Amino acid sequence: MVDAYVGGRLRLIRNAKCKSRAELARKLNVSLRKFTAMENGADRLSPENMWTLTQLFDIKASYFFEGMDGTSTH
Repeated sequence: MVDAYVGGRLRLIRNAKCKSRAELARKLNVSLRKFTAMENGADRLSPENMWTLTQLFDIKASYFFEGMDGTSTH
């Protein structure tokens, strides 16, 4: 459940920032297949990759978990 939620948040920010899966896969140094699996929740987003994404998107790591408990931080 957590991996699917985090993956959904990854997809949301990627689409909001108009980035392709291929572009982000390259920046994370993972295959397109692995990146897609992370977005779909079939593979876990590592702390290292999460950190890289926070830097690329200028967001806090907590972004990936916002609303997970049914509440919003906004």
